Amino acid sequence: MANPQTKDAKEKKVRVFNLAKELNVENKLLLDFCKELGFADITNQLSGLLPDQAELLKERVKKGGKPAASATPASPPPAAPLKPFVPPAVKSDKPVVLPKATPKPAALKPVEPPPALVAVAEPVAPPEPEPEPEPEPEPVVAEAAPESVAPPVV
Repeated sequence: MANPQTKDAKEKKVRVFNLAKELNVENKLLLDFCKELGFADITNQLSGLLPDQAELLKERVKKGGKPAASATPASPPPAAPLKPFVPPAVKSDKPVVLPKATPKPAALKPVEPPPALVAVAEPVAPPEPEPEPEPEPEPVVAEAAPESVAPPVV
């Protein structure tokens, strides 16, 4: 069986998101108010608020306004754009030797493609459809002559 003390404590706690829904405010706003009021253990919308914490938050929401600027960390002022760093020139007694430039290849005469062979095609008539074969006549089977039967006697 569950410990009755923990069960009672859990029933009294209110989740931040439930309180936000009840007060018609955003979760983030309530979390900011929690920081402002010094509730260090409340870190997200799923954290449980004790009844006295919930009452303090309800009073704070009734006051309205945004959380104090001191509760949120101040962003540093925008820094001046950095100038590119150019290292100072180093003086030495040795002369600076630059790599030799590679000679450019001699200009080549552009190669012309061979003249295209154009074959003039004569217009081709579309192939005629093959005629359907005529149906073969059915073979005629001659009826066999009846065997001779004696003429009826009168």
